[in-house]
Amino acid sequence: MEERKIKINDLEVNFKIGGEGMPLLILHGWGGSSDSWVKVQEILSLKGVKVICPDFPGFGKSQMPAAIWGTENYADFILNFAKTVGLERFFLLGHSFGGGVAARFAAQFPEKVESLILCGSAIVRNRKLTFRQKSARFLAKIGRPFAKIPFVRGLIYKILGSRDYYLAQGIMKEVFKKITAEDLTSFSASIKTPTLIIWGQNDKVLPVNDAFLLNKMIPNSEIEIIPGAKHGPQFTHPERLSEIILNFINPVRD
Repeated sequence: MEERKIKINDLEVNFKIGGEGMPLLILHGWGGSSDSWVKVQEILSLKGVKVICPDFPGFGKSQMPAAIWGTENYADFILNFAKTVGLERFFLLGHSFGGGVAARFAAQFPEKVESLILCGSAIVRNRKLTFRQKSARFLAKIGRPFAKIPFVRGLIYKILGSRDYYLAQGIMKEVFKKITAEDLTSFSASIKTPTLIIWGQNDKVLPVNDAFLLNKMIPNSEIEIIPGAKHGPQFTHPERLSEIILNFINPVRD
């Protein structure tokens, strides 16, 4: 797997590339990077797939954006990235936050996407708040004075179910707030590209029910649930995840 750097709109962008054949572009989740997908990249690159995985601006070894980006900006970034590295048409896989960007991209630029894979994707944002989420908002308000205490901070993280906002640096905190406020279901309903929806059966970050909801919204879609997997099957089940990906894109490649 080779690591490269390019310039896109004055931002230095890092990405990994390996393999030969029809290209698969992988978009990582929030707090991740191209490093998150190395194992899957290695497996697929040995199976006749050219795998490209960029570090989104603000993540990994790529520079932070100068402004507060939303999914629209990240989708435009992917369009510019694809053009810069010479990708005319490609398979597109997005995980979590990257899945939301991938869904928007596929809806807006269908001519670029051969087929779409949504893995534990952050698309549905307008669901009713759970008791846990309501409690988290309350604690976030009253807990700030105590957040410097490691035990209290750990408790808040646990109840929130996410450390993403607290670990974000600089402008990325505002990017996180903007991203998580965007419901992308309207874009999903506009996707015409053949789509595979992959979800971990035990995903605690994004409920598996989202997979079935997306399957109803996206006309030409199918579902694969990975038993025992949580939100990061690329870490815990890379072989099974790679097998599912290959089974989906093989008919197109052949």
